[in-house]
Amino acid sequence: MLNEKIFHITYCIRCKSPLKKVGDTLQCSACATTYHIQSGVLITTPIMDRNEYDEEIRTGLNLVKSFIKRWPGLFTFLSYTIGTVLYGGLSAKKAMRLSAGSALPQNPVIINLGSGTRRYSDEIINVDIFPFKNVDVVADARVLPFRDNSVDMVISEFLLEHVPSPELVSQEISRIVKPGGYIYITVPFLHPYHGSPSDFKRWTWTALERDFSAFAPLRTGVRAGPMSALLTLLTYWLAILFSFRSKKLYLFFTQFFMVLLAPLKLFDVVFRIFPQSIEAADLLYFWGRKK
Repeated sequence: MLNEKIFHITYCIRCKSPLKKVGDTLQCSACATTYHIQSGVLITTPIMDRNEYDEEIRTGLNLVKSFIKRWPGLFTFLSYTIGTVLYGGLSAKKAMRLSAGSALPQNPVIINLGSGTRRYSDEIINVDIFPFKNVDVVADARVLPFRDNSVDMVISEFLLEHVPSPELVSQEISRIVKPGGYIYITVPFLHPYHGSPSDFKRWTWTALERDFSAFAPLRTGVRAGPMSALLTLLTYWLAILFSFRSKKLYLFFTQFFMVLLAPLKLFDVVFRIFPQSIEAADLLYFWGRKK
């Protein structure tokens, strides 16, 4: 069943007019564009766009990821345990709790943009380009089907680097969040290429604050530190060295050395006491409030 909050915040991405529910569709009251609801998921992207992305996730490591994502709990567990990244700092859950304790209204509208399979709460609207399990709205993050100033908070974890024009996504996020609303964004800094399905950009903490200048920074910091950066880079370095130019061997050794080196990521705990770690961090976060 489609989250009822979605009906109150969506509009037509073509003409920005209101939508009305007609059977298993939402129809634009002005231009008559129809958006289908399939198995409780609102589809707002053209089929040709989805096919382009679908083709990219059918090869290499993305094929393995897509298979495991059939079991969201298992995918999340493996991401946190066998990887070379140790997550720390301010998490999305804590940012939501802090925002709720500050100024979020009762029953807020919160969007998890680029959610993948992860479901924080049934009350949160999951948006992704792929119709993964737990996704509520299939949409292109560069052209969101939500009205201006209609959302209380947006969380977006490691999405921006996978979008060809991340500045359009930051503009869309700034557009849909209400004045006084919140964002929580995570991005890579010193992290190797990871196509999922592709990979385009990296950020320093100053670039992150600049791209979301519509939001007053509440906290900017390290989501994964220098040890995570070093181990991830070393994983790729060793995989390149031992692959002898073979793509299949490279894929195998990337996973092999990732698992082998994973326990060493615990040393990242030590780097949390050093404020300079933000200058050599693997991943960064930004929590802000709209001005």
